[in-house]
Amino acid sequence: MLVHIVADDRNKISELRALFGSQDRITSALLNDENRGPNECDALIVAVDLRNADNIATFKEVRRLSTARREDFRD
Repeated sequence: MLVHIVADDRNKISELRALFGSQDRITSALLNDENRGPNECDALIVAVDLRNADNIATFKEVRRLSTARREDFRD
């Protein structure tokens, strides 16, 4: 399974990556990176502070482009 993590902080990415075993393929990107990784994935995990208006706008774009069958949102 291909899991893509998008977060607003590198520490969040590290914490979430640690939860997965070696059987899953994990990719990750920071929310504000130009290249946020694959649009096609089995699961998308988003870990961003939605109290920030800029994060909300960028998050909507990430979600619109994603074809993930499952989504998980973390604070």
